[in-house]
Amino acid sequence: MSNYAIKHMNEDHKDVVELLFKKYAFVEDSSGAEVIGLDSVSITIQQNDKKINIPFLTKVDENFSFKDVIIELYNSVKDDDKNDKIQGQMLEFIQSFKTVLISSLDDEQCVTSYAPFVKIDNDIYVVISSVARHYHSIKQNPNKVSLMFLQDEKDAKTIFARVRAGFEVEATFCDELKDRVFDELEKINPKETALKHIKTMNDFHIIKFKLKNGRFVKGFGGAYDTFGLKILGAAKTKNPHDYKK
Repeated sequence: MSNYAIKHMNEDHKDVVELLFKKYAFVEDSSGAEVIGLDSVSITIQQNDKKINIPFLTKVDENFSFKDVIIELYNSVKDDDKNDKIQGQMLEFIQSFKTVLISSLDDEQCVTSYAPFVKIDNDIYVVISSVARHYHSIKQNPNKVSLMFLQDEKDAKTIFARVRAGFEVEATFCDELKDRVFDELEKINPKETALKHIKTMNDFHIIKFKLKNGRFVKGFGGAYDTFGLKILGAAKTKNPHDYKK
């Protein structure tokens, strides 16, 4: 079956083969690329002396044929040169979260935590207690903070390429927006009873994160540089992976 699939891909779907090679080999010209191997978990494509192995998003089994998994792989990258579409996917991904991961620096020690957030315009606002260590690390180093929105493991096709959006940010404390931020939090978390109590506590503060340089990764070979919430284009890098001969 795999030999037939290889022949079929090279003869009838050369455009798909060349697109996959261009995307995953990080080359501009993929003409002449051919499939040389297929197994239940990956496809191997070669152009001249350059060979790459691309993992499928779904394993071939009794429920998923070679055709199914190759179409799935192709559909995941076919629009990757359309920044507007990728940007829409990134915004939809971010808006699917109610909390965000935060990394900050406290006396040269990295601190990682999370906080509930709301997006207002193009900025991220969080509510953090001054009791928390990351409150003090952010206050100490407001320009050495990063955020990450990370796909849940149970929803990922592979744990090695979870969808994620990460940003360098600049932090500003702005308690004058406390009422507005809590109003927005209550709108998107209508069943969260703790909000009404936390709103009255003096140790909870509002921090605004202005997004700067970032990267959106939608899977293997699908990395995009960003500035704020704007996709700049595919990440400019050569293929960083090496394969056994």
